[in-house]
Amino acid sequence: MNGQALQPDDPKLTAYALGELSGDERAAVEAALREHPELRPIVEEIRALAGQLAAALEGEPIVVETDRSVAGVGAGVTRWKIGDAVV
Repeated sequence: MNGQALQPDDPKLTAYALGELSGDERAAVEAALREHPELRPIVEEIRALAGQLAAALEGEPIVVETDRSVAGVGAGVTRWKIGDAVV
């Protein structure tokens, strides 16, 4: 990890816990966790919280930005898709 130990609030721990790191980055965090096992409970806490959040939001509609009108009526208006509705 470039000679610097991971801190408990390092975003790389969250990215690791959520499976978002590439192979080299993941390997570097795993090496840091071997060197600093006191960080492992932090990773497990992040995973547990992510699981609780996913369970709490299960069944909620997914909201995504669909487009932004750039000309004419509604110029600059953001449109959102919530479930099957576009608002």
